[in-house]
Amino acid sequence: PRRATATASSRRAGRVGLRRLLVAATVARARAVVDVQSFAPACHYNCDKGENLYVAEFTNGPKRVVTLSLPDDAPCDPSVGCGNATLAPLESCTRLAHRGMVVTWYAGADAVPGAFVERTTLTTDRFAPLLGGDPKIAKQFVFLEKLHTVPCSETTPATVLEGLPTVPVDDAGRRLNATVLAREPVVAVIPNFARPHECDAMASLADRGGARTRRATEGEWSHAGEAFRRQKGLVFAWDLLTNANASLPLRLLERATKVARAFELDVEASVFQEPVNLVEYGRYDAYEPHCDVSCTRDRPLRGGRVGTILLYCSAPELGGATAFPAHGGEMLKVAPEAGSAVFFSYDRGAEDSLHAGCAVRAGTKRVVSIFLRDGVDAALPWSAVDVDGVVADFGVP
Repeated sequence: PRRATATASSRRAGRVGLRRLLVAATVARARAVVDVQSFAPACHYNCDKGENLYVAEFTNGPKRVVTLSLPDDAPCDPSVGCGNATLAPLESCTRLAHRGMVVTWYAGADAVPGAFVERTTLTTDRFAPLLGGDPKIAKQFVFLEKLHTVPCSETTPATVLEGLPTVPVDDAGRRLNATVLAREPVVAVIPNFARPHECDAMASLADRGGARTRRATEGEWSHAGEAFRRQKGLVFAWDLLTNANASLPLRLLERATKVARAFELDVEASVFQEPVNLVEYGRYDAYEPHCDVSCTRDRPLRGGRVGTILLYCSAPELGGATAFPAHGGEMLKVAPEAGSAVFFSYDRGAEDSLHAGCAVRAGTKRVVSIFLRDGVDAALPWSAVDVDGVVADFGVP
């Protein structure tokens, strides 16, 4: 397991390593680390009409037969290829594809749920800024093999917490211990962050009208977009909560700020912070690698996000880990455990906070997410700025 130390040189090496990973992910026919890969080199079909369809090449790895399963509404051109495909080891096929199309891989010759290997969104511009903003790169589909498939594989173990240093957190007389996986920026696991009844009370509050479906514009990078698949996404908007109903979300928010302050982040709990969220992931739901802020920023402006708490209210039977695929050049992986939370900061070194929600393979995962902002108040509430603190009007109350 990674110890809670990092030198400036190792952090620089980690950032260079991340860029190399991202570049390698865009190279056609790069060596498959696990099983499968995909690549689309150029716009192919109706480009002048803005349909932006591409010829995507899907290549199986060397180990086993797999079946590529496309969505029912996938574009089709008989001259390119249509429908699902079963591929022998190292065999390839081409299909028309578009940004945001979800493809699923199964082991064997049939698309059987029990043989599920991986599901991914064919994405284009998520990491273009890290690659210099090259518009050609931004048009390439990236199969996030090294950043998602490998860390999320069930054969990749979670980071061992035993023996790692801890930081005490005082929660109104109840001592919490944050186990530190990394320091710069921080990744820490807090066992028993929530009391047993609190998650049930949050779900009950949502059922009573204390939450609404999250809008795609809220928070930009988080909980929105084609790389985020979930059964349910709710926000406990402050304007929906009475004083009595707001006490539990505020209590969790206050506890989150205590964890952050234990790691020297100066944040305060108030209704000027972002509302608390409840997210439910069903079978095969996942969140591909992303940062909760702009990955390339140096420091946030006032009002920007500086840290995240993910509280696992329920853990799935299989899958659902949170993976940090390139944190300071190392991979960290947190297994979900009901009542525990993972805290990570990005007040500096935002690139290293790149993380993924691994696919739930059996059962359901429910997560309460809390995004912490620096310097928000009545004059500058969270809704007045984007995730980096840049003044913007999202039209959100």
